[in-house]
Amino acid sequence: MICHEHRFIFVHIPKTAGTSVARAIEKVGGAHYPWRPFHKTCAELAGIEIPWATWNAYFKFAFVRNPWDLHLSKYLFVREKRGHPLHEAVSSMSFRDFTFWLRDNMAGLNAGDSFRNLRQVDFVTGADGRLMVDFVGRFERLRDDWNTICKQTGVRAKLPHANRTEHGSYPDYYDDETRGIVGALYAADVERFGYAFGA
Repeated sequence: MICHEHRFIFVHIPKTAGTSVARAIEKVGGAHYPWRPFHKTCAELAGIEIPWATWNAYFKFAFVRNPWDLHLSKYLFVREKRGHPLHEAVSSMSFRDFTFWLRDNMAGLNAGDSFRNLRQVDFVTGADGRLMVDFVGRFERLRDDWNTICKQTGVRAKLPHANRTEHGSYPDYYDDETRGIVGALYAADVERFGYAFGA
């Protein structure tokens, strides 16, 4: 999402409160998604969808989420959302079965915008591994980080909670094996953003 009036670019990573952020930003004049799909990486935007001069001049931000919490949220979202391309396959799976299935099928999986890219780090870094955004907010401190973004951009907008998946504490869904699988799938995110299971 881009806003020329406030000179910012929002890189929307699936299931990291991006829909809430987008809805808040949409109330700001001129903020919109000129590209499809919505969930594009910095490498797909900079110099391609957005001219380099604009990319370099604007404030760029994204939100990330604890990978174990993110994995659970994706599972519940797909299981509940009848229109999702994976709904039929996933709706009858337990969380454990889904975790094994995703591990075994992720490399060739291209089913829907929310599963087109597993690692969050891939959204915010270039081919050289360098960060391409100015600020990485965290789902775990969403309100505080949203306030930081508002101060930086001059945006005045309240953050709704949209696209929410209801669930208990994410560690309760895991056993040692599924915890290890998700840790391995998201190892780059764990390392880059300093996440840990249960923290």
